[in-house]
Amino acid sequence: MNGDLLLSHFDRLSSHPLAVARLRRFVLDLAVSGKLVEQNSGDESAIELVHRIERRKKELVETGEVKRFRTYEPVRPNEIPFSLPCGWQALRLGALVSKLGAGSTPSGGKTVYETSGVPFLRSQNVHDDGLRLQDVAYIPRHIHARMSGTHVRPDDVLLNITGGSIGRTSLVPDWFAEGNVSQHVAIIRLIDPSIRGFLHVQLRSSLVQKAIQKVQVGASREGLSMQRLSQFPILLPPEAEQERIMEKVAELVELCDTLEDRQAEEEHRRSRFTVSSLHSLQRAAESAAPDIQRSSGLYLHNLPRVLAEPGQVALLRQALLDVAVQGRLVEQEPDDEPSSSLLERIAREKAELIEQKRIRRPATRRSGGQGLAVPWVLPRGWSVCALESVCLSITDGDHLPPPKADSGIPFLVISDVRGREINLQTSRFVASSYFNSLDWTRKPRPGDILYTLVGSYGIPVAVKDDKPFCVQRHIGILRPSQQVDVGFLVHALGSRWVYDQATSVATGIAQKTVGLAGLRRIVLPLPPLQEQVRIRQKLDELFGICDELEESLVAVADGRERLLRASLRTALPVAE
Repeated sequence: MNGDLLLSHFDRLSSHPLAVARLRRFVLDLAVSGKLVEQNSGDESAIELVHRIERRKKELVETGEVKRFRTYEPVRPNEIPFSLPCGWQALRLGALVSKLGAGSTPSGGKTVYETSGVPFLRSQNVHDDGLRLQDVAYIPRHIHARMSGTHVRPDDVLLNITGGSIGRTSLVPDWFAEGNVSQHVAIIRLIDPSIRGFLHVQLRSSLVQKAIQKVQVGASREGLSMQRLSQFPILLPPEAEQERIMEKVAELVELCDTLEDRQAEEEHRRSRFTVSSLHSLQRAAESAAPDIQRSSGLYLHNLPRVLAEPGQVALLRQALLDVAVQGRLVEQEPDDEPSSSLLERIAREKAELIEQKRIRRPATRRSGGQGLAVPWVLPRGWSVCALESVCLSITDGDHLPPPKADSGIPFLVISDVRGREINLQTSRFVASSYFNSLDWTRKPRPGDILYTLVGSYGIPVAVKDDKPFCVQRHIGILRPSQQVDVGFLVHALGSRWVYDQATSVATGIAQKTVGLAGLRRIVLPLPPLQEQVRIRQKLDELFGICDELEESLVAVADGRERLLRASLRTALPVAE
């Protein structure tokens, strides 16, 4: 095993976004399983280390420093997912510590923090690579004295036991004079501090991290209790082997740092190229249509070089939508009927429906696009209008909770409307009698558009299937006039221009909600009907290319994952 070999593999490794993180974990897992360095038959067995720890326990009890030590059950062989190397021992963490306990919060909480005093360590200060004290809080010395049970000492090991950073761990350095910790951090004080380096390696390895993450399953997202932590199996190699392991880990961690710097530099270059390319495409939208067509063609030709991750395809789709709603994706045709005539016909259509009392008269009247504007120059034949001007109705699902049924009519919630598809396969059901009682505007039909209103708001999806269904009140139902191209309208609703407007009218704190009044007032740039069709066709074509590219990048990502595993094994062969 050598660093030069690993560096020679970096071009293959770095294409995977988690390459260095996986490499770090791989090194730790090799170390913990006894496969990072060779075993030496001349090493003193770890049983001698265990005996020394037991003798030290007796001394601590005799001197009164510790009242008594709890007895722990032996570690069972099935708790270790590999064969224990020769000369190694396995004990419970609780059998290795003189103190294992969570910190506490001072009375008064943040109100007692000061600009100087005794450092009060919180979970954000505890990181795998060491304590980060840039934003450390301070508590007065008299409060620190009262919190004597949670004093931090040099040579302690700290472990985050709650929240999103659970499992992060840090060694307290020799230079750390004094401190205290919050209830989100556990103090691990070893009877024999000489093993803390290897313990720190184990706490970061898959062996322990998987055990820690098990407590995060479920809605309660509970923290890691000291009872559970004390039962974790901890491996002890012979002292001499520990020293060799720690030297090799330090060497490889330094190498990982080098790889990480190189990867960050490469990712920075790639990101700048991607952003620059997208900006070029969007800037071309401000020029003449032939320019945007040339730019988009050049961009699509260079897609494999520009986009490296599946997630970046979403940026491309968004850029194409932004270009389309500004009228720069296809050329304008002089013979196209202007959209102002289209809006007049829709207004007459809605007036007839109001006269027939099939839809309600709008609360406010607008004359075409009067008072509405967009921050760019509209192409010839285009108009600006409110969304309600092109829809016969804009409503949402019934606000009363529907009676549940085991079968019947599908009832969709927001989770059933994702991406660009409607999922009826896993939906709930309501009785046919309930569905039949709904107003006709609340019974989605082909040609309608669903639009999410709460939480993950701003997702438009066209209704294509004539199978009856209904929706919860968190989903809007837009019924465009048949004189509008529904495909174009779906694309327009997915543009950043519309999403930003939805965001501006959304209310609420925990879950943002787009109200129907705000939705109806959303400003749309409306091209002539013939141009709507051309824009929809062009976007469908380009989105088809995006879909193919996304599938290709997903396949490449899967290949990278397999290549990463193989490359790690090649660069870091397991010691026999």
